[in-house]
Amino acid sequence: MVTSFQTRFTKATTVFPATAFAIKALALSLWIALSAQISLPFWPVPMTLQPMSIITIGLVCHPSVSMAAIMAYLLEGALGFPVFHNFHGGLAHMMGTTGGYLLGFVLMVGLIGRFKSLTTTFVQRFLLVVTAHLSLFIPGVLWLSTFIGWDQALQWGFYPFIVKIPVEGSFALLTAFFIQSIRKPTGK
Repeated sequence: MVTSFQTRFTKATTVFPATAFAIKALALSLWIALSAQISLPFWPVPMTLQPMSIITIGLVCHPSVSMAAIMAYLLEGALGFPVFHNFHGGLAHMMGTTGGYLLGFVLMVGLIGRFKSLTTTFVQRFLLVVTAHLSLFIPGVLWLSTFIGWDQALQWGFYPFIVKIPVEGSFALLTAFFIQSIRKPTGK
């Protein structure tokens, strides 16, 4: 049954590549939106599963698909769809305390997409994931500091997340490995 679906899907993507690209990007943007709802209640920046999902998407998908998924997610949010944490949406939310982190998602997936093909070992890939995850905090903390000051932005928008970075990166790597092992043809 699965191979039959895979065969039909592969044929459909060959005939309608732009449609398949859009469907993949939209489906992945929904995955990001769902991961935004799984969180620990922190203020002013919630601790969600979005970074792990975005890292996994960046590792598994073609860079253009992963970037399109992030852009679709941000567009959905800008248009007011409830895709952000706690089912928020709209430009006002994007301009709030977490706006810089939303921008950081673009930087994060861009780094992974650009450099993942250059990593050949687990350690190299892990360092890429940690570096990309850290890049999320550059625009995030800078933007947050305009609301609560630099020291408070570091205290509430970066320090609580330090432990989460390697743990989430490890889970993202394992998830990506699992997904890629399923996607590989078995030769049958």
